[in-house]
Amino acid sequence: QRWGPGGYSSGAAGSSAPSGAGASGAKALVERIAKGEVLVGPDVAKRLVSQCQATKTSGKQLGDMVCERTRRLYLGLDGGDPADADASLARLLGLADELQKQGVELAKTAVEDIKKGVNEELLSLRSSAKHKDAAEPMLQRLGLVGKAAAAEVDLLGGAGGRAGGEADLLGGGSAAAAPAKEADLLGGGGGGGVRAAPTSDLLGGAASSAPAAAAAPAASSSGLEGLSL
Repeated sequence: QRWGPGGYSSGAAGSSAPSGAGASGAKALVERIAKGEVLVGPDVAKRLVSQCQATKTSGKQLGDMVCERTRRLYLGLDGGDPADADASLARLLGLADELQKQGVELAKTAVEDIKKGVNEELLSLRSSAKHKDAAEPMLQRLGLVGKAAAAEVDLLGGAGGRAGGEADLLGGGSAAAAPAKEADLLGGGGGGGVRAAPTSDLLGGAASSAPAAAAAPAASSSGLEGLSL
């Protein structure tokens, strides 16, 4: 027990002070990261997570700290140049990106809370000419634009498939169907040659019938000659 202004207090009550101090320390570090006083990176993210673990600050509490700072920047509640606000938003996005690489439950919970709480605020960096190139891969790694990008890829892939289909149609028209049909037509022409055989047969029949017809008058004339004799 400890003696305080209200008398003796239990150790359990006194143990809550470090947690509050730790939360304040984590919030101060988030603030310094947003201002650019501390450059965000793997070491800083690990330091922030370790500080939260040591002071029993939950992942949700950490996420709420980042969300609160992000909203104030986005809404311009602290005043200042909007360009500076975008730079601070980019730093907090970088912090979230580094937190998800830590691989601990506290950091995962914080990142999920950030993604749900301030996704629109972070996505606004895509319209920033200065920060969009750096923000885009981080937004994708966080899964904030992954679905939209996948849909675009699917659409492009579908277009490619349709192009392939058109190519197949073109190939079928030029390399397969037309020559095949032409070959069939030519073959049909050859068949016409076969069909010419009956024509020749007809001609042959006409030729064979011509001698027979010639022979018939000859026999008649010879018969008349026999009668005259």
